[in-house]
Amino acid sequence: MNGYDDFHIPATTISFNINIDYHGIVIVKIYHAKGQFIKLLAMQANGSGLYEIFWDGSDKNGDIAASGLYFYSVDFRDAVLASKMILLK
Repeated sequence: MNGYDDFHIPATTISFNINIDYHGIVIVKIYHAKGQFIKLLAMQANGSGLYEIFWDGSDKNGDIAASGLYFYSVDFRDAVLASKMILLK
Protein backbone atom coordinates (compact mmCIF):
# COMPACT_ATOMS: atom_id res chain seq x y z
CA MET A 1 0.00 0.00 0.00
CA ASN A 2 1.34 3.43 -0.79
CA GLY A 3 0.49 6.92 -1.88
CA TYR A 4 2.46 8.73 -4.50
CA ASP A 5 2.35 12.41 -5.36
CA ASP A 6 2.15 14.47 -8.52
CA PHE A 7 4.34 17.43 -7.56
CA HIS A 8 2.49 19.83 -9.90
CA ILE A 9 -0.85 19.61 -8.09
CA PRO A 10 -1.68 18.94 -4.44
CA ALA A 11 -3.04 15.46 -5.10
CA THR A 12 -2.04 11.83 -4.73
CA THR A 13 -3.00 8.34 -5.82
CA ILE A 14 -3.43 5.76 -3.09
CA SER A 15 -2.74 2.18 -4.13
CA PHE A 16 -3.53 -0.95 -2.17
CA ASN A 17 -3.76 -4.68 -2.72
CA ILE A 18 -6.78 -6.84 -1.89
CA ASN A 19 -5.69 -10.46 -1.44
CA ILE A 20 -9.17 -11.97 -1.16
CA ASP A 21 -12.01 -12.41 -3.63
CA TYR A 22 -13.89 -9.33 -2.43
CA HIS A 23 -16.69 -7.75 -4.44
CA GLY A 24 -18.02 -4.65 -2.75
CA ILE A 25 -17.39 -1.11 -1.61
CA VAL A 26 -13.95 -0.06 -0.38
CA ILE A 27 -13.84 2.99 1.92
CA VAL A 28 -10.71 5.13 2.20
CA LYS A 29 -10.62 7.58 5.11
CA ILE A 30 -7.97 10.30 5.19
CA TYR A 31 -6.83 11.99 8.40
CA HIS A 32 -4.40 14.83 9.14
CA ALA A 33 -1.42 13.85 11.31
CA LYS A 34 -3.18 15.50 14.28
CA GLY A 35 -6.06 13.04 13.88
CA GLN A 36 -8.55 15.41 12.23
CA PHE A 37 -10.80 13.68 9.66
CA ILE A 38 -10.17 15.16 6.20
CA LYS A 39 -11.97 13.18 3.50
CA LEU A 40 -13.82 9.96 2.73
CA LEU A 41 -13.35 8.27 -0.66
CA ALA A 42 -15.17 5.19 -1.92
CA MET A 43 -14.78 2.78 -4.82
CA GLN A 44 -16.03 -0.57 -6.03
CA ALA A 45 -13.72 -3.61 -5.79
CA ASN A 46 -14.29 -6.53 -8.14
CA GLY A 47 -12.17 -9.37 -6.80
CA SER A 48 -8.60 -9.61 -5.62
CA GLY A 49 -5.89 -7.42 -7.11
CA LEU A 50 -4.15 -4.07 -7.04
CA TYR A 51 -6.41 -1.02 -6.81
CA GLU A 52 -5.81 2.71 -6.95
CA ILE A 53 -7.95 5.62 -5.83
CA PHE A 54 -7.22 9.27 -6.58
CA TRP A 55 -7.39 11.96 -3.90
CA ASP A 56 -7.50 15.47 -5.35
CA GLY A 57 -6.07 17.01 -2.18
CA SER A 58 -9.38 18.50 -1.08
CA ASP A 59 -10.98 18.15 2.33
CA LYS A 60 -14.61 17.27 3.11
CA ASN A 61 -15.64 20.89 2.39
CA GLY A 62 -13.91 21.01 -1.00
CA ASP A 63 -11.05 23.21 0.22
CA ILE A 64 -7.47 22.25 -0.63
CA ALA A 65 -5.86 20.51 2.32
CA ALA A 66 -2.66 21.91 3.79
CA SER A 67 0.71 20.40 2.96
CA GLY A 68 1.83 17.88 5.53
CA LEU A 69 1.66 14.34 6.83
CA TYR A 70 -1.59 12.42 6.44
CA PHE A 71 -2.74 8.97 7.47
CA TYR A 72 -5.29 6.90 5.63
CA SER A 73 -7.20 3.70 6.22
CA VAL A 74 -8.62 1.36 3.61
CA ASP A 75 -11.68 -0.52 4.90
CA PHE A 76 -13.27 -3.51 3.19
CA ARG A 77 -15.15 -6.49 4.57
CA ASP A 78 -13.54 -7.16 7.99
CA ALA A 79 -10.13 -5.82 6.99
CA VAL A 80 -8.56 -2.43 7.64
CA LEU A 81 -5.27 -1.40 6.06
CA ALA A 82 -3.49 1.78 7.15
CA SER A 83 -0.54 3.82 5.97
CA LYS A 84 0.79 7.38 5.77
CA MET A 85 1.53 9.87 2.99
CA ILE A 86 2.82 13.38 2.52
CA LEU A 87 0.83 15.97 0.63
CA LEU A 88 2.99 18.72 -0.91
CA LYS A 89 1.82 21.90 -2.61
